[in-house]
This record gives sequence, structure tokens and C-alpha cells, in this order.
Amino acid sequence: MDCALPTPAELPDWAAVLQELALIAASSCLALRCELAEAVHGFAAAAVHAGLRLRSAVLTVLTVQ
Repeated sequence: MDCALPTPAELPDWAAVLQELALIAASSCLALRCELAEAVHGFAAAAVHAGLRLRSAVLTVLTVQ
């Protein structure tokens, strides 16, 4: 096992590494925001559909009586 420390020439350019990590984080946040927006739209559509069914059921009950 080699326990020698790397020489400065073998070390990564930390500014480039941090920039790459920032880009990955930004794209992950964007993907998460898109997924969250899709989930909210889906939930809203389901809620509207359920609300319309409930309204229809109430009108049916009121009409039958």
C-alpha cells in the first residue's frame, strides 16, 4: 500500500472541482423543482377532479330528494 502524499501536480484544480460540484447541485435542484412542479400540478388536477365528482354527487342527492 502506497501511503505517500500526492504531489501538487497530482492534486486536482479545486476551483474546477468546486465549479463542477456547483453545476451538479444546480442541475439537481432544477430537476427537483421540475419534479415538484409536476407533482403539484398532478395533485391539483386530482383535487379538481375529486371536487367535480363531489359536486356532481351532491347535486344528484339534492335532485333525487
